Amino acid sequence: MDDDLDDLLESGEQLRVSIAWLRQPIEGHVNTSLWRGDPNVFFFEADDGQVYAIERNDPSLRVELVTAP
Repeated sequence: MDDDLDDLLESGEQLRVSIAWLRQPIEGHVNTSLWRGDPNVFFFEADDGQVYAIERNDPSLRVELVTAP
């Protein structure tokens, strides 16, 4: 899963993230300019401009590629 997650996070593509503490899945992109050196955290910028710090090792984390309609 780690390699698959790495590939998705580094893809630059539109992603959908689901995690237990969010009420609903969010869509957006990984914001690599905010990375601060913790390999277990990535920053995700939702389409509405909100930025979330997300722990990669959270067992409820689901990341998937958003396919074009």
